[in-house]
Amino acid sequence: MFIGIILLNELQAVICSVFSKRCYITVSLFSILSLSMISYGQINNNCGYVGLSVGPAIPMGLFGSKDYKDGNIGFAKTGIRFNLVQGGYTFYKGFGVSMSLFGAAHTADNQYVNDRIWGYGGIMAGPMFTYEVNESVIANSKVLFGRVNSSIYQNNSLYESKQSMCIEFAANLLYKFSKNWCLLANIELFHCKAKFDSFNLRMTSISPTIGLCYWIE
Repeated sequence: MFIGIILLNELQAVICSVFSKRCYITVSLFSILSLSMISYGQINNNCGYVGLSVGPAIPMGLFGSKDYKDGNIGFAKTGIRFNLVQGGYTFYKGFGVSMSLFGAAHTADNQYVNDRIWGYGGIMAGPMFTYEVNESVIANSKVLFGRVNSSIYQNNSLYESKQSMCIEFAANLLYKFSKNWCLLANIELFHCKAKFDSFNLRMTSISPTIGLCYWIE
């Protein structure tokens, strides 16, 4: 239950940060660019999707390490990731743009750290390449860049929260089961370097997520 609350908190923090000066400018520029591309795409009868998905978030590297010799480590266990909004639009010969608004949370191994939960959420955007496997299956690969809010929850309360830049390499498959609806399967490799007050932590996770999306033509 508390993990769900953390996911909502991280998403709320990200949405609020969108209206900060620097992030607002970045998102505004991306929105203008996206609208221009979508307008161009409509002329050329191209396509896109928007949907949501959920799945496990598996910690990697230092984030999931339990070896003190590695330095600043997270002791993170497998958590959950929720993509509240994710989408993309192809506008020229398979090339397009993609975006994602997401939140994730991991409990720390209680054998090493008591009652700690890591939370992070962000808004990302970047280029996408689309390949049509057949009339029903679409494959996408993408690289996303953005801003993430990383948090430490200790004893069921927020202890510290910082913002940093992030990068994600992702791919997905869309299966069209009707004219406008698709099943969505993603694999997402996320990374950021969270700079907390007393230490830095490289937060890396890989997430296989599934969901539903609306097909736009």
